[in-house]
Amino acid sequence: MLRYLSIRVALGLVAVLGVTMITFVGERTAGSPVYLMVAPTSTQADIETMRHKLGLDRPLVVQYGIFLRNAAQGDFGTSLKVGVPATQLVRERVGATVELAGAAFLLSLLVGVSLGVVAATFRGTIVDRTASIVGLVGQAMPGFWVGIMLILIFAVKLRWAPVAGRGGISHLVLPAVTLSWFSTAAFLRLTRSAMLDVLESDYVKLARLKGVPEWLVVCKHALRNTLVTVTTYAGLTIATLLGGAVIVETIFAWPGIGFMLTSALYTHDYPVIQAGVVLTSVAFVVCSLVVDLLYGVLDPRIRHGAYR
Repeated sequence: MLRYLSIRVALGLVAVLGVTMITFVGERTAGSPVYLMVAPTSTQADIETMRHKLGLDRPLVVQYGIFLRNAAQGDFGTSLKVGVPATQLVRERVGATVELAGAAFLLSLLVGVSLGVVAATFRGTIVDRTASIVGLVGQAMPGFWVGIMLILIFAVKLRWAPVAGRGGISHLVLPAVTLSWFSTAAFLRLTRSAMLDVLESDYVKLARLKGVPEWLVVCKHALRNTLVTVTTYAGLTIATLLGGAVIVETIFAWPGIGFMLTSALYTHDYPVIQAGVVLTSVAFVVCSLVVDLLYGVLDPRIRHGAYR
């Protein structure tokens, strides 16, 4: 098991290193923040002085080496826009992102899995067909369009919820529904498909022949064996929601990491962009590792086979 964990951690570190490299090179080649930090009347000497102050006159390889050394110590530099450490800005926004992503994950998990189980249990009925249509439509509609429609209907027309910002539960409902829209449909379709496979297995048929109540067959025998597949997507969904809330946070002006990264992109504030992207990628790797460890808990066959 220790060897298995070591390999997974090593692969995770390689993935994070690749993210840092892509982010670093992409930010440096997309444009220089120097021209946004000097006056329009500045001379070439003033521009070169600012480049030297920011360390942008050094070779790209040297800049990347310095970045890796500082990032390993948790130092991603100082924001070029507000003049405070980038890590501090991310720390101030992470609570809002976790709140939104957590609410969206719980909503998508509870609604999606429940509808998937019901659809599989009542296969071929109007309930199953309706759930299938909901899942198909849910994955076909882009998140930004769903958010705009929810704002127009429930915030502008009906005035049931605020348009934007972070506050109480009323501020959380529309962003959480928007962010969970796609994953809810995915959970529904995935759970339905996995449940149908399990319900056709021999041990489920044997349980029914023994007279086990149908609700117990579904909950104890079928659903438990479906959780392995669902857990895989659930772990990836958590990481995706944490890092993929950029559009939703921008639409609803939700003060999270995604909204901060969008603002930083406009000003080429690369220390903030690097801090947000790298920390998000670390969260994704950690979630993937946790999912791998949960396999053995949910299915002993995986535990005995994978940890040898």
